[in-house]
Amino acid sequence: MVETIANKDKDIEKEDKIIHNVLKSEASKKGIQSAGIAGVFRGAYHGNIKTKQGGEENVINSHSGYDMAHELGHYHYRNEKDAGKVGKAAHKLYIGSAPHAYLTLTSGITDGIVSGIRKANKEEKGKKESKLSKLSPALTSLLVSSPMLTSEAAASIHGLKELKKQGASQKYLDYAKKDLAKAWGSYAKIPILSTLGGYGAKAAAYGITKGIKKLKKKRKEKKENKE
Repeated sequence: MVETIANKDKDIEKEDKIIHNVLKSEASKKGIQSAGIAGVFRGAYHGNIKTKQGGEENVINSHSGYDMAHELGHYHYRNEKDAGKVGKAAHKLYIGSAPHAYLTLTSGITDGIVSGIRKANKEEKGKKESKLSKLSPALTSLLVSSPMLTSEAAASIHGLKELKKQGASQKYLDYAKKDLAKAWGSYAKIPILSTLGGYGAKAAAYGITKGIKKLKKKRKEKKENKE
């Protein structure tokens, strides 16, 4: 989440600074460093960063109070024993927003190519494509993206609970909910794009496979006629 907080309501901006500082202090108690908005990967929790001394440290880059709360949510599910089972399991499979987005997109497209070729091969044998095969690109995209979607949602939910715990006003909580939901929506677009790409790849793979088979058949018939 890399958008900077900019709201015409000065009360929200003022409260955000206070909450940000409070959460930075809470993070420090847990041994987490706050890197502010520095670095390319601002707005992200980086667990187990290797130090120059050979040790490890936890680092959070954040730009706002609710962003810090969200990233602390990721820390909670990756490190704390009292974390919920679903969120904890999702985080174990979550490899990070950018890598996971790439994995989802490539998985959907790859599945589309495979299912397109499979459909053409089945038709050649006089068989119909199964219902599961028809849904395959969409199901694959949803399955691969689920750890990302679940982890991001769990981190935001935990973050909102932390904001409430720290005494955030209802106005601030409403603003945070809206912005965090908007951020989650950007993640939700990834499996949709993956599905569209998957079906596009499927259509292309199906057409190319059918074309190759047709060409091979013509060559075979031509050869047989000559003989």
